[in-house]
Amino acid sequence: MAQLLALAMAYCDRTGASDKARADWRSDIQATSPGQREGLAAYLRGPLAKLVPTAPASTTWRKAAKPLPKFHRAQPWKAIDRAFQAHYWQCPDCKVAGRTGGPLCPQGQPLKDAVDQAFDAA
Repeated sequence: MAQLLALAMAYCDRTGASDKARADWRSDIQATSPGQREGLAAYLRGPLAKLVPTAPASTTWRKAAKPLPKFHRAQPWKAIDRAFQAHYWQCPDCKVAGRTGGPLCPQGQPLKDAVDQAFDAA
């Protein structure tokens, strides 16, 4: 009976049957006498070989989400950049480095590197 049920569910998958149709198949198979189950299995195997798989009826299709624009406010690199900016404007060494092109302080440089890496990944 389990093999017959598997055949029926494969048939439902390939025909895109509804949940009600699947439940009807289950109850019909349980009501079928053991002597008739082989005939029902042969009946299902014939069209099953010719059917092309389709999506089940309960599947909903969605469009793929568009990627965010590079400078959109929800980009992940924006949060890292805010952390760098908060540090930069409070740190006298980083402000001097920004004006002169020198190295950033030991706390500012890793933040700047993280911003650059996240921005390049976006």
